[in-house]
Amino acid sequence: MKLKFDELPLMKKGKLISKLSKIAREVEKGDMPTKKFIKEFPDKVPTDEEKKVLIEWARNASKDLAGEEN
Repeated sequence: MKLKFDELPLMKKGKLISKLSKIAREVEKGDMPTKKFIKEFPDKVPTDEEKKVLIEWARNASKDLAGEEN
């Protein structure tokens, strides 16, 4: 999954909700960051704590946009 955080604000609400949910799933499964990214930029690989923060942010932002309570 290719992701450019600077493009998130430009997405329509439905697509953004879907993208945020997918981000959370991919990071949680360990599919993000990709193996290619890890190989190219080993010093930029997020820590487990950083991954946890990213997952929580993506899920909460998705729920907020959908009008759900966190």
